[in-house]
Order: sequence, then C-alpha cells, then structure tokens
Amino acid sequence: MTPILIDTREPWPHPWEKHLPEAQFIQRGLETGDIALAGNPSIVVERKTVSDFLGTITAGRDRFKNELKRARDLHQFHIIVEGSMIDCATERGGMSMASLIGTVAAISRRNCPIHFACTEKYAAQLAFAILTQPWHEANQLTASVKRAEKKALIPIPKAPDGRNLF
Repeated sequence: MTPILIDTREPWPHPWEKHLPEAQFIQRGLETGDIALAGNPSIVVERKTVSDFLGTITAGRDRFKNELKRARDLHQFHIIVEGSMIDCATERGGMSMASLIGTVAAISRRNCPIHFACTEKYAAQLAFAILTQPWHEANQLTASVKRAEKKALIPIPKAPDGRNLF
C-alpha cells in the first residue's frame, strides 16, 4: 500500500479513501496543502470542493494568498477541484464569469495548476497519480541505470598480447 499523508484539518475518515484502495491514509499535520505522499512531502495537493474553491478565490482570498506563498517552497503544488469549471460557473454567486476565468488563469500561471476533476473519484485518482508518478519514474530510472551498469560489467575485449582493444 502507498502511504498518503492527509492533513489533520481534512475530514476523517477521508472521503477519497473509498476511491483509492491501493493507498494507506495517514493523518498528519501538513504545513501547506491537504495531501502529500509519505516520503516525498515536496509535492502537495490542495483538495477543494466547488464551494470551497469559490470561497477561497473570493472571501478567503487573503488567506489563500498566504498559502500560495508557503507553497513556493514546495517542488510542486496542485489544486484539485472536485467539480468542473461549469459547476463553478453555476455556483459562482455574484462573481462574474470573466472574474472566475481570470482568477483561475492567474493562479494557474503564477502559482500552481488548478485541475477541475469533475467528481470526487476522479479528483482522488488524479491526486494519487500526481503524487506517485515521480516515485514510479525514479524507480524506472534506477532500474535502467542498474541494467546499464550490469551491461557495463561485460569484460572489455583484449588483444592476444593482453592490451585492451578499446
């Protein structure tokens, strides 16, 4: 099982547990964000429902800006919304559509990508992929290096007088 750290401010048991049977959820305080891979806390996911996201970019904007500043110290910081842009547009209240789009574009361009995952299940699966892909890629690279090292151990051909041919 892949250990996933869940911030103590997140609901417990975590709503994504039912969508990720391959993960072991561990509750732990995170300085920034909501979810990280145990052993690699430099890649962090911020989970948002549609209403949370809209609140964050309107009334909670100052608090959110502080979180984005803290996130600059991370290797990667991703916001995953458990809904679509259409859901956000439908629920945006008094926020204009131009303001919604402009805010999403500005945050994505300046700070971190915002992913609209449409559902809780897809949000969980996307977060898991974002968190675990670097680990899988590193393991593949390590295996490739080991294979190359093994091939390099083939003896260098020698001339009849004992000199290396290469």
